[in-house]
Amino acid sequence: GISQSTSEQWHYLIQRLYTYKPTKIVMHIGTNDIFHTAIPNETDQNKRSAYVIESLKTLFADVHKNLPNTTIYWYSIENRLGSGYANITAQCLPTINREIKAFADANSYLYYLDSTSIIDDRPSISADSSGYFRDDVHLNAYGYDVLESLLPINAVSKNLNYSGNVN
Repeated sequence: GISQSTSEQWHYLIQRLYTYKPTKIVMHIGTNDIFHTAIPNETDQNKRSAYVIESLKTLFADVHKNLPNTTIYWYSIENRLGSGYANITAQCLPTINREIKAFADANSYLYYLDSTSIIDDRPSISADSSGYFRDDVHLNAYGYDVLESLLPINAVSKNLNYSGNVN
């Protein structure tokens, strides 16, 4: 993903890839949808979750429609620890991840990569710890190592070493 981008924005951003006809696309998106959706002031977390689920499903289906020979790998959404994030993500994540996993199970072009069960099984961390986040929102090198380890060996043609500059 791109820092602060949402799946709704990716409907347009990903069109740049269509001319290249990639065989694989790896996505780590959805967190920003929880906070920056068309209903940002929504307090009903079920409605917020439903919006995110529908937006992600629509994105995946659109990509498949335009790139029918492309496999999509999607990392589940991990909980964020920041004071403004933790309660909302904790309420929304189980539903969103469960529904997208079911959607992936029903669509052979989409693979659900369960980063949540690894990254969320961690002690309380801070930006300078050896946890998986460099702050309360963005993954650090250890977090990106987890994501890389979840990709099937044939998903990428080169090593995706984390450079330290990804937002």
